[in-house]
Amino acid sequence: MRNNIGIDLNFSCLYPYPAQRKDRRLRDRAEPSTDFTWEMDAPWNEQLKRSAATSPMARREIEFVYELERKLQQWEQAQKDRRKLLRAPVMTRVHIDGQEHMLACDVSTRGLRCSGRPKKATLDVEFKIPGLPFPIDAKAEVIEYFDRPVIPLVNMRFIDLDTPYESHIQDYVNRRLAHTL
Repeated sequence: MRNNIGIDLNFSCLYPYPAQRKDRRLRDRAEPSTDFTWEMDAPWNEQLKRSAATSPMARREIEFVYELERKLQQWEQAQKDRRKLLRAPVMTRVHIDGQEHMLACDVSTRGLRCSGRPKKATLDVEFKIPGLPFPIDAKAEVIEYFDRPVIPLVNMRFIDLDTPYESHIQDYVNRRLAHTL
């Protein structure tokens, strides 16, 4: 590829065409990795070494694309790890400080999906799960909000959840999923 400055840049080793198809189901079932390794380090390093003699502008562009690719790989790894947590259906009332209550649809150790309309981005929530005699108190932030006319949905992530509450939620999710399987 020849850019407008007149410098030859070869990105074919970095982007093989056609791109290999990734089977998301198999990738999502794999064990989560504890350390992040980027598969394209060797080709990028080779390109960066070759570009040492190129102009500073071309080198900046290569480094910029490198950073974008690295961030994309990190984001995909985070998404893969995020979907590992299992959710269990639950129908319970979620009390929120100073607002109308919502109805919880499902729960995991990381968050809660509810039907209702939130008034703030960060909420103090209190809800009960079956088999637990006391309510669970947590602070949650709204991640997604789908404003629908009939049933608006809210995805919330727990910001502040005590470890005993987290273990109770995990026990409930395991019991519920074992019962459905």
